[in-house]
Amino acid sequence: IWRFYIPLIGSSLFVAMGKPFINAGLTRMADAAISLAAFNIALSLTGMITSPLLNLHQVTMVFGRAKENLPLVRKFAFGVALISSALLFLIAYSPLGVWILNGPFNIPSELLRPVLLAARVLAFFPLLIGWVEYNTGLLLLGQATGLGCEGLTLQLGKRILRLEKAQSRPANS
Repeated sequence: IWRFYIPLIGSSLFVAMGKPFINAGLTRMADAAISLAAFNIALSLTGMITSPLLNLHQVTMVFGRAKENLPLVRKFAFGVALISSALLFLIAYSPLGVWILNGPFNIPSELLRPVLLAARVLAFFPLLIGWVEYNTGLLLLGQATGLGCEGLTLQLGKRILRLEKAQSRPANS
């Protein structure tokens, strides 16, 4: 059981470490306080919209046991991800986003533009999460969690290298 579970622990830790590294990079921006606040608001909004995607690996595990169901499960995962991404695009590029951020979120006016810009970048995120969750379900079905951990290790390494590169540049470049 430990051989299966330890890579899951590792992948959870790597995912959890992503946001602190991004925040550390944002502190190097010209207006760090605005950048940090805007990114975290946009990330929270994205998290609300993508939360239904976080259980797609379970859908894959339950319905993917029968190989003939995999095309349908893949379509379902992609459909849910596409709907989530479309909603985030709608918020990022339409007056709906301005209404949500000024109304229910009641953010300061100086954060509106940066939050919308961050939401535009994050609008692709649901598609990535859907793909990862679907494939995570496949890995779990095949009890191949080590592969997922190796992929997340490479992803974290790439993030760290990008931050190192960004920190080596002057703050105003």
